[in-house]
Amino acid sequence: AISTKSGDYTVLATDYTILIDASANTVTLSLPAASTVTGKTFRFKRLDDQFATYTVIIQTNSTETIDGTDDPTMDVAQYQLLKIVSDGTNWHEMN
Repeated sequence: AISTKSGDYTVLATDYTILIDASANTVTLSLPAASTVTGKTFRFKRLDDQFATYTVIIQTNSTETIDGTDDPTMDVAQYQLLKIVSDGTNWHEMN
């Protein structure tokens, strides 16, 4: 499944690829609990200019981390792909 988001969104277990447009506002994507989607991979691709006013936030559930950090701001260049996978406890970047 592929979808485009330009506003806050709760990522579903059925999602796979999410294209993000933060040209008009900050976009927060809230991940499901890692324990509910063990082995699941999500792909995020920012469409707008990463140097624009607004940011993209990938929000983990509770105290979960992405590669050991709880900093949720997505620092991905325009058209660059961010791919993460759940190990059942946390998230890992797989780029």
